[in-house]
Amino acid sequence: MSIENEQDKPSEIDRKELEDMRIQDLIDYTKQEHNEENAKELLDRCAKNKYFIGLNQINSIVEYIRASGIDNAVIVDSLNENGFPVSVQDIKEDAFEQFRNFKLLGLKATSMHETIMQAESFTALSLITDIDKKDFTFEFRKIIQDLKRDVAEKRENNGYIPRDLDEYGEVEYIVLNWHNTSFMLKNLMQNVQNTVKSGLILRLNDFDKTSYYKKIAGDNETFKTIRVLAESMTLSKDDYISIYMKMLNRNYTLEEFQDFAENFNFFDREVMEEANFEISQNSYYPDPKNNWMDDRYNSRMCITRKRREIDIRKIKMDPKEIRTMIKDEVIKRGDAKRKKIKTDMTGRDDDGNIIKVNNLKDWLFGVPGTPGNLKIRYSDRKILLPPQTPLEAVNLIEEILNNRFYDTPNGVGEGR
Repeated sequence: MSIENEQDKPSEIDRKELEDMRIQDLIDYTKQEHNEENAKELLDRCAKNKYFIGLNQINSIVEYIRASGIDNAVIVDSLNENGFPVSVQDIKEDAFEQFRNFKLLGLKATSMHETIMQAESFTALSLITDIDKKDFTFEFRKIIQDLKRDVAEKRENNGYIPRDLDEYGEVEYIVLNWHNTSFMLKNLMQNVQNTVKSGLILRLNDFDKTSYYKKIAGDNETFKTIRVLAESMTLSKDDYISIYMKMLNRNYTLEEFQDFAENFNFFDREVMEEANFEISQNSYYPDPKNNWMDDRYNSRMCITRKRREIDIRKIKMDPKEIRTMIKDEVIKRGDAKRKKIKTDMTGRDDDGNIIKVNNLKDWLFGVPGTPGNLKIRYSDRKILLPPQTPLEAVNLIEEILNNRFYDTPNGVGEGR
């Protein structure tokens, strides 16, 4: 590029001055005499405007055009055509109320697409007075597509991708980082809303990967996600139980989750009571994540969050043989296979189909595609089970070991 061309290129200051001049031209036009001809000329100029405008300025323009006898429907068409480039940062409460009082029906969420993408906020959507859920859903899907395309381009060019977007995906990135997300999700079509809800609840398994247990607080991913869900959708008994199971996977006690739900009023009282009763009637087992076998992690946990340990140092048998013996005895007895449990743990068959784990035997020893939760650490000869493993599982293992090794005439550890 030549020096002359470089000099001719407008600076950021020049562009800002030009933008301000163009917007001021629109505002100055509202000072003319109120008549239909002037109003239509202003509408035409607004439709060609390419710059973001403060809401107070939009209000002045709308007020002038209405006072000049132009129908609301014509104004709405012009705003939709122009993409309604309101500057979200400039939305003040009084300006918001003034615009809403115009009752401009038919303003589309899709007309605000550029505003939303640039501001990473759904605040402007609150200006719409007649919400069309199909329109909101179309806009939401378009935003997701734009983010997917942006990520693909950045991956190809080694560009920067925000952590939440890279690790969790587009929907969770929006929930964690954009403003007024609850308003958008609340106005999606029901089938899309259900899909978003189930995906967000499932995503709770992926948070706090390094710490495994982390208190739910107002500034972390778990709290923000559950809060947005509660603000935008009706959370049912099944949702309560599903969220509890995700917290169980991350080493939360039932009592701790119940306190959380109680303190923040994310669930209706009747829903909580019904869900807690169902939980009391079933056995819930964790699908543990990450570092529960790590000694450093275990040493930092209070007694209710420590892993379960069974000492086998006195048993004179190879640890691998001990595990095989326990598994054979569990299969022979059959009670663990008959013991129905609730867990998020799943496997996959050779065709890629999901295998749901629904009994204690499979939870202990695994199914195709996933290992079991009964671990034996050879270095210090201990059987390890995840934190929050119900005592019935621990008692089963101890009973088998006692019957085989400790309650024998040959003495401790000799076996039968």
